[in-house]
Amino acid sequence: MTFKFAVGTILGIVLMAVFMPILASDYQQRLKDYSSNVSYNEGELAKIKVYQCITPTIYRRPSVLSVFSIGLEKRLSDSAKIELKNIPIIDAGSAEVNPYLSVFPIFDAVLIIKVVIGVLALILATDLVSGEKQQGTLILMLSNSIARHQILFGKTVAGLMVLTIPVTATFIVGLIILQVFPLIDLSAWDWARVGLMYIVSLIFVFVMFNVGLLFSCLSKNPAISLLLGLFFWILCGFVIPNLSIHLASKLRPQQTAEILQGRLQSIECEYKSEAEHLSYGGTFSSTEGAFGNYFHYICDQRALQTLSEYNNRIQPLNLQFAARNWEAKNNHLQSLLYQRELARNISIISPLWLYEKITDSLAETDLASFEQFMTDVGLYRSQVIEYIRSRTNNFSSREFFTTCTPADYDQLIEFEGQLKKKYKTMSEAKNEYEQWQKNMLDKKAPLDLRDFPRLVHNSHIWQTLKYVLQQIMMLVFFTFFFFALTFAVFQKYDVR
Repeated sequence: MTFKFAVGTILGIVLMAVFMPILASDYQQRLKDYSSNVSYNEGELAKIKVYQCITPTIYRRPSVLSVFSIGLEKRLSDSAKIELKNIPIIDAGSAEVNPYLSVFPIFDAVLIIKVVIGVLALILATDLVSGEKQQGTLILMLSNSIARHQILFGKTVAGLMVLTIPVTATFIVGLIILQVFPLIDLSAWDWARVGLMYIVSLIFVFVMFNVGLLFSCLSKNPAISLLLGLFFWILCGFVIPNLSIHLASKLRPQQTAEILQGRLQSIECEYKSEAEHLSYGGTFSSTEGAFGNYFHYICDQRALQTLSEYNNRIQPLNLQFAARNWEAKNNHLQSLLYQRELARNISIISPLWLYEKITDSLAETDLASFEQFMTDVGLYRSQVIEYIRSRTNNFSSREFFTTCTPADYDQLIEFEGQLKKKYKTMSEAKNEYEQWQKNMLDKKAPLDLRDFPRLVHNSHIWQTLKYVLQQIMMLVFFTFFFFALTFAVFQKYDVR
């Protein structure tokens, strides 16, 4: 019935009502962009006329639960291009892979719980013991036959029951608003994750309540208890996560970007050294095809032969050096991830950090989800390459690089002869020549890609649940740990 409880509860509900439509609209726009990109891929695949133009970009579907916990959803790249000369990998230069993370998190629904209701739990709890002592009511209670542990349990249970109200109300408001948006459809697994987020939010609020109760038992002045509680929130929310980054960088130095660039330059020099011995000749002309790639639409007999031999040797070389480039980049990435893992292990002592990471995992917006996406894309790239290799005789057949046949080239020579007779210069015949070229290309049917491999996203539900349950147990441990400390301190608390 207190004013501060009413203000905290109303503030949480209002913020959720204000920001959830914004977050949901943002998700809908990202979902539309994703659908548009997928449709573009399908459209371009339908226009493929030579195998070397197959370079689709794979997009990661945005997580519907990012409206609750945005995590790295908008900070890391959500796409990867399939090509022979490059293996996709998370950008090691990203600020989110690099342990030096931003101090301020991106706004989401979980942030409302963490800031508004988490602080509300501290404010309510810091007044329960020291406030009653100051008012003189605590000594009156203890003057009766009621034991101290009964008073503490009563205050704890009542406080936790009361704090369930703002958490529940905030989640209900968010879910009601979410259901209004037509493109947002929650599956059974999504609802299960929302339920786990709700439970984790309750546990987090209970942790903050017990922390506030501990400080209330450590001080005789409620104002000092409140200051200690807010200091704890700032310490766990900002100081520990960023201090852990600094400590991790000192304890486990990362591979420098200069070393990586030197390694990549060395690989590039080796590639150029081997590739410069490969060449091709003859007469050929190129035009733009699917996915913005160029291919040869005219080749004479010599070009067909030399390009066939060239691709038979250069494409395996591209694959070889793409693997070496990936290995160098991955070694650099792993050094950053090892450092980030050490920072994570240090930050686990912060309940606020732990709560954020649990919700990120449940929303599938954590780093592990993006790593899994890149792993899936890498496996898919191998399938695509094997598909192209098997249908082009190891990249050497004419279908890999051109639509031209010897008969097409003979027709071109004959047509050019007609143009020379008809016009004084070839520049005057430009329009007619270009129209002939267009007609010739239009006659070429796209490749039959009905058996082209499709990316299959593997389900990692059990891995996610296993990780989340481990972290939840850690959060539960914090609840009992702070309550145990509170119990021990309250037994010796001077109520006079």
